[in-house]
Amino acid sequence: MKRLLVCGAVIEDKGKILIARRAPRGDRGGCWEFPGGKVEDRESLKGCLARELKEELFIDAVIGPFLGEGRYTEGDTHIHLIAFYVRSFTGTFVLHTHSSLKWVPVEELIYLPLSPADVPVAKILLKLLPRK
Repeated sequence: MKRLLVCGAVIEDKGKILIARRAPRGDRGGCWEFPGGKVEDRESLKGCLARELKEELFIDAVIGPFLGEGRYTEGDTHIHLIAFYVRSFTGTFVLHTHSSLKWVPVEELIYLPLSPADVPVAKILLKLLPRK
């Protein structure tokens, strides 16, 4: 079994969460997810997330506390997502690997076609963040 450790960013602004849509090609194409990516050898989790946000969205982010995790097995691949809150960031979003970005009210997250490993994190956010 192939095991992937990935980090995801929960970027919140006034009760809305930034999510990214995966490009139509490839694994889970068209699904929405918390931006982030795979942890490289000898890389810290927070270091991974800062690097991935720079590579994927061209932002410099201050990575905050651990928020939650999700797991998903697809075929012979097991994905373990570790999500962190992003305290702040600088820069303007530029899409590199995703097809689109959008800000979504926290209560709408669970109604979107999320990548399966992201669903548990969305459920945690529903409990933590105030709703309208």
